[in-house]
Amino acid sequence: MAESVFLVFGEELDPARFVELVVSLGGVTGPGERGDARLSDGHAHVWVHLTGLPEDDPDELAVYEARLGGRVVAEAELEISRTKGSEGLAWRIVDAAARRWRFVVFNGHDEPEVGVRTVDELRARVASGASSVFWPPDPGDAGG
Repeated sequence: MAESVFLVFGEELDPARFVELVVSLGGVTGPGERGDARLSDGHAHVWVHLTGLPEDDPDELAVYEARLGGRVVAEAELEISRTKGSEGLAWRIVDAAARRWRFVVFNGHDEPEVGVRTVDELRARVASGASSVFWPPDPGDAGG
């Protein structure tokens, strides 16, 4: 099983450049791969799906646009295995991508009003030692 987070971009996304970024982190791509690219470490995996345009629900788009400060242009899905270390791999992709593109991250779990975060907000979660970068803290998690 896996859970997904969605990178919602406020600028054009060249799929080939995004795949190159994943490969530069140690990822692989090619025939037989699930999705457009995969980053793995042992049994921990993140599959990248370059999905094109995001949700077309006007209410969700309004949340994305408010957080981006502009219109939504593209989306990528990071499908994260539940194996220990997988979320950290996904964070590596997000952190590296944020050096090249402007986007927000929707955790795919909560309502967009709660689940859409900027990369800076996610960096603050990482710095605080939160048990999860993308999802709400587990009950009793002081670092969430």
